[in-house]
Amino acid sequence: MSVFSAVAKRLRPGGVILFTVERKAGSGYELGPKRRYRHSETYIRGEADRSGLEVAGLLACSPRTEAGVPVEGLAVALERP
Repeated sequence: MSVFSAVAKRLRPGGVILFTVERKAGSGYELGPKRRYRHSETYIRGEADRSGLEVAGLLACSPRTEAGVPVEGLAVALERP
């Protein structure tokens, strides 16, 4: 079971989950050089859709800095309809 499916199973109708991820260009996901996973917007949207969740919001952000440099990321809000 994917994390998205597990979340969809636990959320009540109208429930929302908020999270951030490091951003990956293109599609899919990958393990970066610092051993942190990066996820693309396409991947997040696809997994949400497959799990029956709706994207309530998705925007570019910087969830953290590394060596004083902002890391590209995504802030995501998923909702169970």
